[in-house]
Amino acid sequence: MPPVFDPSPLLKASDSPPPGPSTCANDTAILASGNLEVEALDRASGLIDVLDQLERGDVKHMRDKYGPQPGRPHNPLWAKIKVSIGRRERLHHQLNDIKEFNGDKQYFLNFFASAPRRPSKHTRKGKGKTEGPEQYPPFRLLVEAIPHRD
Repeated sequence: MPPVFDPSPLLKASDSPPPGPSTCANDTAILASGNLEVEALDRASGLIDVLDQLERGDVKHMRDKYGPQPGRPHNPLWAKIKVSIGRRERLHHQLNDIKEFNGDKQYFLNFFASAPRRPSKHTRKGKGKTEGPEQYPPFRLLVEAIPHRD
């Protein structure tokens, strides 16, 4: 049987007792006084969701609220969301580029759409997708390809 650690020799008589109910009440009051309101983007499940966020202005609102602005530093949360915001803004720039899509959302979606997958000869009957909506490549891959294409 391994020895059991006894912390009593390490404690000094001058050590303060563990926090009691009065300390917990103070902590609760301190936490209640700081009304931290954090907003977040809805999780985008694809290209269409990202374009909807851009149209609603959610991305611009997040940059204005958390990003660096003239006269004030960025919010500490900016480090966690700046990559997501930057990707969406690059996509928005590509959509609105006069040389490319000129803000035509339908043309943009058609350009990236691929036909639904057809089952191969080796799939069992009734298995595999034969019908369904158009499929788009993952949003992240599209955005990462933009600098290499330009």
